[in-house]
Amino acid sequence: MKTYRAALIATLALLAGCSQEVHYSGAGRLIDKGWADPSSRYVVELGTLDLTKPGSTTFRIAGLPSAHYVIGVQVPLPADQGRAADTGTIADVALQLMRVPGGQVLIITGPLRSQTWAGRPHEASSFVYRKESYESYFDAEPGDVFELRVVVNTPDASIPPGSKVVLKSGGWR
Repeated sequence: MKTYRAALIATLALLAGCSQEVHYSGAGRLIDKGWADPSSRYVVELGTLDLTKPGSTTFRIAGLPSAHYVIGVQVPLPADQGRAADTGTIADVALQLMRVPGGQVLIITGPLRSQTWAGRPHEASSFVYRKESYESYFDAEPGDVFELRVVVNTPDASIPPGSKVVLKSGGWR
């Protein structure tokens, strides 16, 4: 019993030593799902995006945990489509991520229908991002400050309200 207890204490101490203190101070909210999450340890919900009308918004991002991130738009799916991804949308969105100071990190522009729609069957929304050539991916290091400008170039009135600009980091998978 003492050996088991000692092994448990040693394991917990090692895990605590591997965690990093997070001081996120940017737009929206940072969700830490924990090191055991297989696909999205950190999720940053930056804010809402109205895809039904043209416009632009800028988000400031500071204090991200050190990780590899993907940026995209969480799009709610119309209930009458059986919760299948609507890749026929006409919405056209541009996302430009800048490191402050330092310049452009990435730019994604084009119709949402030409991007990857990721989601599980029967989910109420889909994560839309540019998978090809890792165009939606970037690395964040301690002290990095970013600005993300999002522009709805072509709106789509068929998209239900509730779209969000989201960052996700990988998990152990």
